[in-house]
Amino acid sequence: MKAPIYKFSIIIPCYNRPESLEQCLKCLAQQTVPSKDYEIIIVDDGSKVPLEDTDIDSFSRLNIKLLRQETARGPSAARNRGISAAEGEIICFTDSDCEPEPDWLEQVGISFDSENVDYVGGATN
Repeated sequence: MKAPIYKFSIIIPCYNRPESLEQCLKCLAQQTVPSKDYEIIIVDDGSKVPLEDTDIDSFSRLNIKLLRQETARGPSAARNRGISAAEGEIICFTDSDCEPEPDWLEQVGISFDSENVDYVGGATN
């Protein structure tokens, strides 16, 4: 089995929310974990106006993959598509209208460093 390239893979399903996605990416760019340790996989779930690479160009220092689904299949199908492209050791989900705290990935990593942890959930405000 191939070793993971990243520690974290962040999967973001997105449907018709380019403005909120931009804010989400701004928050992810502020993570306390170095950007070399995480990838961001955005799955455009058949948006009426498809996301383009130019929509995320200002975040070029981040490791972003943009995947597109031709038709909307719902967030669970988009998450599954993201998982299939993930190269990280730990899969993280957030939505395009969420604004993760700067230490989000750090706290997830701390939780997984504990024994007997298979998954972590958090509060949504």
